[in-house]
Amino acid sequence: MSAKTKLLLLFGIPAIIPVLGLILYYFLGTHAIPSLAIFILIELFITLPIFFWMMCQFEHQSFSFSSIKKIIGPQNCVSGLHFTLICIGTLIWAMSIFMLSNSLSLSLQNNLFSWLPEWANLGDYLLNKANYSTLSLKTSWILLAVASLLFPIAEELYFRGYVLPKTNHLGKWSPVVHTLFFALYHLWSIWLFPIRFIATLPLYYFVWKHKNIYLGIVVHCILNIVGDVIFSYGEIF
Repeated sequence: MSAKTKLLLLFGIPAIIPVLGLILYYFLGTHAIPSLAIFILIELFITLPIFFWMMCQFEHQSFSFSSIKKIIGPQNCVSGLHFTLICIGTLIWAMSIFMLSNSLSLSLQNNLFSWLPEWANLGDYLLNKANYSTLSLKTSWILLAVASLLFPIAEELYFRGYVLPKTNHLGKWSPVVHTLFFALYHLWSIWLFPIRFIATLPLYYFVWKHKNIYLGIVVHCILNIVGDVIFSYGEIF
């Protein structure tokens, strides 16, 4: 298998799984549960295990925690002050981009992607709260809170710990190409592609430059908690 094919599989398979799951839910489900909850459950019990199974399969290792740790390997040390400054700087950049481009993302969603059904938008549970019971809304939020910590950690281990080094032959273009594919990986919110790319490129440049995935884990977790969990709390409770 060529390196290009492997890279496409490493990004493509995890991207397609939740989309197919949501489509299946649409045709078979009762739609009493927000698509957000379905998405999280698919990611938690299917996509995340496949992340690490694929890593072990491609590297001919047994599917175990020790194998995953061995595949990712040790990370370079970044001094406390430098680590903090990078985290703060990339956080401010990413949050600013997401906030300033809110009208652009809405425009892209409502124009270029207006053909997508409402259930395909994971924010449907906030936009159409009357369609769901209070229990299902609160359960979805709790799942979101858990996912906002688990998913970023898993994604950073997989994408930055394993997949990013696979693009090192591209030199300084490595973080650019990687971030481009990572933005496209979010097929379930494809309208955010250009915004997500611009917002996260500095972070993944520093992760690549310093060879330290902990930078990505910290910033990614904070972005998800602030952008998803804290933002939606007042809407649900």
